[in-house]
Amino acid sequence: MILLGTKKFYNKLQKKFIDFSGDKNPIHLCQNYSRKTIYGQILVHGIHAVLWSLELLTRKKIYFNNLDIRFLRPIFLKEKIFFYWNNKNNEIIIKNANAVLCKIIITKTKKVEKSADLLILNKTLETPSDKTIKDIEKLKCKKKNLSYKSVSEKIENSFSNLEKIYGLSFVYEVSTLSYIVGMEVPGLNSLFVSTKIKLKSNNKLVKRSYSVSYIEKRVGLVNLNFFGKTIESNIQTILRQNPVKNPSIRRIKKFIKKKEFSHMNALVIGGSRGIGEIVSKIITLGGGKVTFTYYKGYEEAKKIKKEFNKKLSKNISDTEVDILNQGHLNKLKKMENINYIFYFASPKILKSWNKKHDNQIYKIYKLYFFQQFKKIVKTFNENKNKLLFFYPSTVFIEKKIDGYQSYIKSKLLGENFCKKNINKNFNFYYPRLPMLVTDQNQSFFKLDPISNIPILLKYLRKI
Repeated sequence: MILLGTKKFYNKLQKKFIDFSGDKNPIHLCQNYSRKTIYGQILVHGIHAVLWSLELLTRKKIYFNNLDIRFLRPIFLKEKIFFYWNNKNNEIIIKNANAVLCKIIITKTKKVEKSADLLILNKTLETPSDKTIKDIEKLKCKKKNLSYKSVSEKIENSFSNLEKIYGLSFVYEVSTLSYIVGMEVPGLNSLFVSTKIKLKSNNKLVKRSYSVSYIEKRVGLVNLNFFGKTIESNIQTILRQNPVKNPSIRRIKKFIKKKEFSHMNALVIGGSRGIGEIVSKIITLGGGKVTFTYYKGYEEAKKIKKEFNKKLSKNISDTEVDILNQGHLNKLKKMENINYIFYFASPKILKSWNKKHDNQIYKIYKLYFFQQFKKIVKTFNENKNKLLFFYPSTVFIEKKIDGYQSYIKSKLLGENFCKKNINKNFNFYYPRLPMLVTDQNQSFFKLDPISNIPILLKYLRKI
């Protein structure tokens, strides 16, 4: 294989592509939104990486008239990406240090027809549509024309060689595929899976349009067709589920006995979302006092407090804590009369792609599930009250689920630390929790996080 080049995608380049394509989906822009999604961080537009690979390929004087593109794994900001050409298979391979991220099979050609003029989208959405599968069903087989306008001034883009050979209209129409998927259909919760692009030999002006051609409701599969001036494309996408929204206190209250947690004055680390949010609500509703921490979830913390009435709101408070910041950890020493500490700080849990990737993510898991937990326990060494630390381990240890070896290994380190540090003032409870409905294990199937409540109550009532 021939190395065509390498690339790191930074925010500046990402924003340049957003301005060019019109794809302003927050999964490419907003860290606070992205952390709640299936991958837990900002993603590079897949089509952006494809255009870079074609730019590099044409510099080698290799030309094409058909593309078969499959997006296999996400591309993250700031990671080094390698672009390879496999001449035997007529294939571009986009990979990082650990795994293949995208494959593009091309049909070679020697004759290239360049489009001279450029028409750009006249009106683009400022925010992505938030369509359900029912909304998309109504669009099936209905053609939607896209309004375009001509421009005379130079449009800034990063693909000078591709523009020189194929014309800026081609570059722009390929980028429009990203706009359609990320902003229109499916829109907000889209996942671009694959596309086949056929270059048109006749560049006569047509009304650019797209239509929904196929829907598989069970998994949210949505196929589209795009008809442009320079290309025609079949697109395969998936409608992701919305980020998990925890149940309201009104729904949780039905499960709680009056004052059953009145003995608790709890510190919930990582309590602004996920399991930590539910535990904070349960204890408060059960008559206990809670201080929960957040780091990037300031708005989420405000919403939790707003849910409680005046009487109960006195029993719940929040504080900003970055568990990787020692200065923030030192703040915890000042908390008085705490008798329970719940530790729910966590990075995004991902299935490892291979052994090399597993070793990389182990360092992150070890930091959160062992090293920082250990520091927090030591922070309370001078505390005169008796403390019980709740450390959520995982049933993955018993089930030995493939692809999560590093996660299991780091949780075992945490368990062993708990066992060895029980003393007259410190007790530890480290149940192996089953998989719960949270952002950590989002599915393509809709699940209700209310199912978490009886499971968590079972453990909370034991302590």
